[in-house]
Amino acid sequence: MLEEVPSAFENDSAEELLLDSPVAEEIDYSHFSKEEFQKLFEKTSKEGDLTEQMNVFKKIKPYIDEIYESEKNAALDRFISSGGDADDFEFKGDGFHEKFESTFNKVRTHFIQQHKDAQIKKEQNLKLKNDILAQMKAIIDSGSIGKSAFEKFKTLQEDWKKAGQVPFDKVQEMWSSYQAVVNRFYDQRSIAFELLDLDRKKNLQAKQYLIEKAEKLAAEPSIQKALKELEALHDEFKHIGPVVKELQDEVWNKFKEASNKIYERKKEYLEELKGKYQANLAVKQALLQKLDSLVEFTSDKPEAWAAQTKLLDALQEEWKKAGLIEKEKVKEINRHYWDTLKKFYNAKRAFFKDLEKFKNENLRLKTELCEKAEMLSNSIDWDKTTTEIIELQKQWKTVGHVPLKMKDKIYDRFKKACDSYFEAKRGNSKAAQEAAKAQLKERFDFIEAIEKAADSAFATAADINAKIEEWSQLAEVNGVEAQKAYNRFIEAIKGKLKAVNELSEIEKDNLVSKLIYKSLRSSQDGQKELILKEKKLRKDIRDIEDNIAQMKNNMEFFARAKNAEVIRKDFNEKIQAEEKKLLLAKSRLKVLLQN
Repeated sequence: MLEEVPSAFENDSAEELLLDSPVAEEIDYSHFSKEEFQKLFEKTSKEGDLTEQMNVFKKIKPYIDEIYESEKNAALDRFISSGGDADDFEFKGDGFHEKFESTFNKVRTHFIQQHKDAQIKKEQNLKLKNDILAQMKAIIDSGSIGKSAFEKFKTLQEDWKKAGQVPFDKVQEMWSSYQAVVNRFYDQRSIAFELLDLDRKKNLQAKQYLIEKAEKLAAEPSIQKALKELEALHDEFKHIGPVVKELQDEVWNKFKEASNKIYERKKEYLEELKGKYQANLAVKQALLQKLDSLVEFTSDKPEAWAAQTKLLDALQEEWKKAGLIEKEKVKEINRHYWDTLKKFYNAKRAFFKDLEKFKNENLRLKTELCEKAEMLSNSIDWDKTTTEIIELQKQWKTVGHVPLKMKDKIYDRFKKACDSYFEAKRGNSKAAQEAAKAQLKERFDFIEAIEKAADSAFATAADINAKIEEWSQLAEVNGVEAQKAYNRFIEAIKGKLKAVNELSEIEKDNLVSKLIYKSLRSSQDGQKELILKEKKLRKDIRDIEDNIAQMKNNMEFFARAKNAEVIRKDFNEKIQAEEKKLLLAKSRLKVLLQN
């Protein structure tokens, strides 16, 4: 009789084990960058079998979708902030998400086709095994008990083993039929006991070898690999013929004992994984509570919305690092997360839409002031017209912001009309010099007021930008003294920027650089100086990048030294300092090219 040997995975298909079972080793993809994801899915699509490829693609898809949504929201915010209407927004990414979807679709198509082919192959295997059973029965029915019949029967057993898997609903039926035929054959061959005894001794050796392999799997570090190999051992074990009756239970129990050690490891792994998932769930639930409080926000100031957006961006970074949770919780948690974010961004878009209406009204008012200034620009009634122009300038300062895309255009129009009048006045009146002195004094008084003002009056970027805007609206003056005034103004702004905590050092440097570059563009040899600055910045960037690369190479060289940790720490500090210098140089070059 053949002993009953159940399958190690009688209720699981290979695909279900790899794709659905939590036993598969988990990799935390939450910290992966776009570049790392792209390398991963491109490499995965070319390596391993299709089942393993599908497993990886299904796991990383939520993170790639999250990156896509994050970039889309960021792009929408920038579009609205630059004067665009949310209804006109059309997101065009860098092709990363489309490439992933295309690659995933190809892998999925091949996987589905492989599954269909496997089903067809299983039907073919079923027919083949039925044919083998018929041949076995024919040998039994012939009554032949000679050596040739025995060898032919053994050959058919090998053919049965090689025939491959059959449809799942036929597995037990075919195995039962096979057992019945084999038992019947060996019952009839009792007269050939010596051959039967020899065959069972070989079977015993084969099964002992499989037991040894199963016992060694206990030391396999990868539980996934151990389970996969154990399944193959079970499949091979059940296809080996019977051993002597008195050893059947002993052999099976040893094999079962070795298998149970692997199953215990599986159970422990699942428990450990469940604990990690629960801890991650607690973190995400806490973040959701924090998110719920953050979105209950309203303000009439754009900078307040920007500050709140930064807080949400920081929370989203924490969310990415929180790790995986149990599958049955993913949909509920993610829906809460994304619905709450959408609530905030919808409110933000509504605010900026209303703000745009307000800016359009300001644009209308400033257009009227431009038209009045243009009408007065040709007047030669100097005293009266000067008073009227100055009054228009005062009115201009009281009108708020206009849409960003019209800011420079409307200002240049008003400034051109005012400048046209004052240039004509300076050319036709002895009072021109006195006016220039007054305008210069106005600038120095303006600077002195900044220098004497308390730091608390310049606590935000909006306060700094407001002063820069006021400065730009002062009457234009030329000459050496005017340049001195501009340089002193820059130094005054630099001094006040120290108290602005909401700006990074890079952002502060960018603001000052803009002022410097603007001054150079209006000077006589400014264009040459700007070209030289650009060349120097580009050279500095190359030199710093070379320094960083060299230090990284040196750090690897000294990695095996006795004091490697001290050397590595010293190199890391130097590399970080160089990276800060590199970031500053790149930022200054970007500002130069944009202005």
